[in-house]
Amino acid sequence: MNYNFYPLESGKDVISLNGHTYIVGKLKALICQQIKQKFRNVVSDSQMYFVDLFEQVLNESIFFETRNITWSSSQEGQKCHFLKVGYPEWQPGRLRIKADIEFSKVEQPGIINNIDVNVEVVLEFCYDQTSEYTLSYLHNTSSASSH
Repeated sequence: MNYNFYPLESGKDVISLNGHTYIVGKLKALICQQIKQKFRNVVSDSQMYFVDLFEQVLNESIFFETRNITWSSSQEGQKCHFLKVGYPEWQPGRLRIKADIEFSKVEQPGIINNIDVNVEVVLEFCYDQTSEYTLSYLHNTSSASSH
């Protein structure tokens, strides 16, 4: 099936997902926090060789270079509902999540291996059905991005 996903750029719009309701900006922040926490747990729970491997990669002493990881949810997205600020009704659709994760070595006196994690999250929404509100939103979004 061909899905037309649109980025959710307003942090004030609302998503209802798996029985929970989130403001888009807060959901992005929560996803960032969860990714950072999971990575820190993996590093702290692992053997030192895991951190050494990342250090070698960051120092480019291994033949491949990886500074970023891109994580994406499924192409189809997760079923949800979307409420655009100023619009009177929820719209059914699908949410897709993409996270760009960047690792960088932090130089601090007295700390041998300290890796910082930066995360940027993009949320995209695809409408299940087209209504007059959907068409209006899409028209306003495409007009704003073309200026």
